[in-house]
Amino acid sequence: MSFTTAPVRRAGTVHQLPTPFGVGLGLGGAAVLASGLVGVVADGSGYYGEMASLAVVGASAMLGGRLLNRLQQRGRVTRAIGMAMLVAGWVAITLVSLTAFFISGEFAGVSDAVFEAVSATTTTGFTTAEAPENLTYGIRFLRVALQWTTGAGVLMAGLGVLPVAIAGAELVPHSPLEASRRLVRGLWSGTRRIFGL
Repeated sequence: MSFTTAPVRRAGTVHQLPTPFGVGLGLGGAAVLASGLVGVVADGSGYYGEMASLAVVGASAMLGGRLLNRLQQRGRVTRAIGMAMLVAGWVAITLVSLTAFFISGEFAGVSDAVFEAVSATTTTGFTTAEAPENLTYGIRFLRVALQWTTGAGVLMAGLGVLPVAIAGAELVPHSPLEASRRLVRGLWSGTRRIFGL
């Protein structure tokens, strides 16, 4: 998936827009599914029901994200659309993780689950759990996976979307195709450096 933040100036040139909510659902679902699998392996037989429900939520969110991404629309990606995609993806990841935290039963209520979800997706690391070390491995893995996923998203936005929106005059080349290639090249090299690919 590539984001083009500068509008294309040639008439008739359009890009495929991924459904940002679908991307967020897919990423959140992958994190929840992985945490359910980690919980089944690491937490033992006492938590199979809880972790199986997390795996179902994760798989459902991934499927929903995939279905939403099939509803791609054609259009130009402007700076505003790029930021809206970023926010919509973040909200989707938060909603999926909120559901997982609430279903796990390890937090007192909905307000604690909301706090945990927002805390994990904003990478603050705060928690309402009195003893975080007593949480199941699956829930701890989910919190860490969400922090890494959304943290990498913030880095990618900082490297690719925000510079163009703030000081894009020096980053915008002469041709629209060159702008698209430069942004995609910059995001890919940033991703390779961060994840060591």
